[in-house]
Amino acid sequence: MSVKIGVTIEGFGDAISDLEAFVGDVDAEVRMSLKSSLITIENTMRNNVATMFTLDYARPVLIRSISSTAVIDKHGNPAGSVGVYNMSRKTGSDARRPRSGRVPPPAPLVAFWHIGGTQPHSLASGSRAAERPTASKPRGAPPKGQDQGSQHPGFVSTSFMERAWFANAENITTNIVYRLNKVTI
Repeated sequence: MSVKIGVTIEGFGDAISDLEAFVGDVDAEVRMSLKSSLITIENTMRNNVATMFTLDYARPVLIRSISSTAVIDKHGNPAGSVGVYNMSRKTGSDARRPRSGRVPPPAPLVAFWHIGGTQPHSLASGSRAAERPTASKPRGAPPKGQDQGSQHPGFVSTSFMERAWFANAENITTNIVYRLNKVTI
């Protein structure tokens, strides 16, 4: 003989709501902690640019173009980035355009040049540096016009981004764990 038993569980909806709120709190805390850590790296990058760079154009453009972002994606994974971005609204690249109509290089390109450094080279029209061999040009291409016109002196690499990252990267996980320990159900 079988007997049917009915069971009513009360408060289950409240428990699910509390759990969903907890997950939301965890996401918010992770994002805020990641953003805080990235802002620290961002500020260190700015300080590095201010102390390592002497060029009148590079310093202000790079300082204004350094930014960071932190998000939680649709799968709940935290993600963030910090770097030099092409933000003309912040850098005012249109306002600094010289009367000759020449457009100054964008901030990410300036950062690329400074991170990798540049060799001395000619600034003459039509000059080019030697090209390395590629699949389409197995012998590469020789330099052209490097003895003409004014010469760019080149400069050594300046690792302002890398130094900022390594000085602060280990704090990212520490900050996230610290903030998650403060979240309770």
